[in-house]
This record gives sequence, C-alpha cells and structure tokens, in this order.
Amino acid sequence: MVGDEVVLEAARAIRFYLPDLTGPGAEGLDEQLASLLAAAGRGELVVERLLDVLDDHPATHSWVAGFLEYQLPPEAVETRERYAGLPGHGEVTRAPRFLCPSGDFSWYRTRVGLVPPRCPTHGFELARAEPQQPTC
Repeated sequence: MVGDEVVLEAARAIRFYLPDLTGPGAEGLDEQLASLLAAAGRGELVVERLLDVLDDHPATHSWVAGFLEYQLPPEAVETRERYAGLPGHGEVTRAPRFLCPSGDFSWYRTRVGLVPPRCPTHGFELARAEPQQPTC
C-alpha cells in the first residue's frame, strides 16, 4: 500500500513532465493538479481525486505507476539503473529534490548541471529539499 504523501509527491513531481506526457491540454491538467495540491495543503483529503485525475490519461497513469514503485520520477530511475556502481556495499544515491516553498511543485535533478525550473503556479525559485525516504 502506498502512503498519501507518496501520492502527493507524485502529483507534485509529474507537473514538470506534463507537456511531454500529454501535449496540448497540459495546462488544464496542471491547473487541476495545482488546485488539488493547494487543497491538500489546507488539510483536505485529495489523494483519491488526484489518482482519478492522473488515471484519466494513459501517459500520466504509466508515469505515476513508475513513481509509486520507486518513489522517484521514471527518468531518475532509468539513470540510476544504467549505473553499475562500484563493487562492494554502498547506498543508493537519490536524485536531489527541489520543492516550491508553497509545496505544490517538486523537481528532481537527474543530471549534474541541470538548473531547477521555477514553480509554474507561483513563479518561485525551488529550494533544495530533504530527500524523500522510500517507504516499504
């Protein structure tokens, strides 16, 4: 079972990818997600509605399924899985996470040198956030 915070983080993170995933109409879907995330920030229970909205589009459904499995954007998982690593024991390095101060948009740096975008809702610069710890 996936926790509510993981679903909320998936909704925050997918906003960056919507234009590539849905093409025309991405703005409307982004506005829906922003509104639901703002409601979650006010303490409303919106997880089921978020999942319904994201299930309506095959591309977003697939993206969210990947996020819920690894708790990272699929792009970050693909990068991690291509790296064979050094021999021995170690820890998985998680992609740095950046978050809007209002909490409705997040972005993961999947490669060194990428500059975080601004929050599409507020225009704020994103701040580096503590990494999300995977939940089992």
